[in-house]
Amino acid sequence: MLRKSTPPQSRRRRKMLLPPDLKTAVEGFAKERGVTREQAIALIIRDWASGNGYLAFVDED
Repeated sequence: MLRKSTPPQSRRRRKMLLPPDLKTAVEGFAKERGVTREQAIALIIRDWASGNGYLAFVDED
């Protein structure tokens, strides 16, 4: 008997669980900037990564 294959984790959308303090901070940042939580997290990571030499600095102005 054949079993249905389960899609790989990369294809499934999983909700990221954040500690309450980080969740509040990200939601506040997102609201302040008028972006989604996912976009806020991406902006925070991009800023951190470029500031620490992991990405080339990109001036968005």
